[in-house]
Amino acid sequence: MQEKILKIIVGVSVIALVVVSILFFQNNNTLMFFISIAANFIQILLFITWYFQENPIPKKTITQIDEIHQATKIREEKYKRKEIIITRLMKEGLIREYDLKKIFQSLKNREVFLIHTYGEGVPENLRESYKGESQPLITILTKIGFVRVFGQHNLFIIFRKNLPRSLRSLQRLEEFLLKEVEKVWEKIGNYTREKYPGTDYKIYEKWRTNEGFKCSYLIFKAVEEDFIVGYKTRYSFTPQFVNSIIREIEIEKIKPLIDNRVKLQEFVTKTSIEIFLEDFPKDIKKAILNQEQRLKSALEIKNFTDFKNFTCETLTQQFNKLIGANPEWDKYSELIITQAKEFYDILYELGMEA
Repeated sequence: MQEKILKIIVGVSVIALVVVSILFFQNNNTLMFFISIAANFIQILLFITWYFQENPIPKKTITQIDEIHQATKIREEKYKRKEIIITRLMKEGLIREYDLKKIFQSLKNREVFLIHTYGEGVPENLRESYKGESQPLITILTKIGFVRVFGQHNLFIIFRKNLPRSLRSLQRLEEFLLKEVEKVWEKIGNYTREKYPGTDYKIYEKWRTNEGFKCSYLIFKAVEEDFIVGYKTRYSFTPQFVNSIIREIEIEKIKPLIDNRVKLQEFVTKTSIEIFLEDFPKDIKKAILNQEQRLKSALEIKNFTDFKNFTCETLTQQFNKLIGANPEWDKYSELIITQAKEFYDILYELGMEA
């Protein structure tokens, strides 16, 4: 709403300044004429900037879904540590369910896109042979950043600011999604025609001709003040949806919800180094956890954030000693130390004692 008001103001200003310029020019006031021209130019630039933020010129790169997917993964990785900490604090009861509603309510000023899909699908036998997606449209949605709201329903959501600018209108978003779906359908159709020719596999006739593909969808945008998230007793949202909410909330707004600093310190002390190992190979993760207590004793670690105080070389030496030689210990050590620093910064902002 604020942007719309600003655009109206700028538009009116442009018209008014043009009129003023003409009047000054008629009165031969050269100085005021050039001042007015400069003001006109600035206002027109502002207006053009705001206009194309809302109505961007489509870019060729926007057709490359892999590029959007990569940008989405980078954004998710950026906020991953915060999501992990806040989610665990919620499970430990340091952020109460009642207070969580306040976080949801604070999102009413955000613009979001919502999509509900239905009816698409690829036969199980063909899907297993093709090794592709069972629901191409849903796969595309998740690649560009949409998250499922409820576990058993195909309702997906994304905050407007997380979409590429060229997809921030319903028409362009729909056009993009349909093009991407048709690409997938064409690939499956080509595969079926080659792998299961009509003379031998009449059962796949609809998929060879592309007549078997279908999907239905509802796309809508909730503007500012029209987006409400809530629940009663306890919520049933997916973890992905809750994480997307956490990603949008500043630490400063979460900090007041944690009113027990003693419990926060206890949480930090008892948290296992398993918190670092989510993306580690299973065998590496198991080996490190088996030696967790000996590792902490050797390094005199009081809580998991203390790993930030060690060098990669020191940590690697301990892994070699306690677990055995591995050429990738340097890589894993660096990951642990980096995460420890990130977790420390978040917890310090939330009120953890230094």
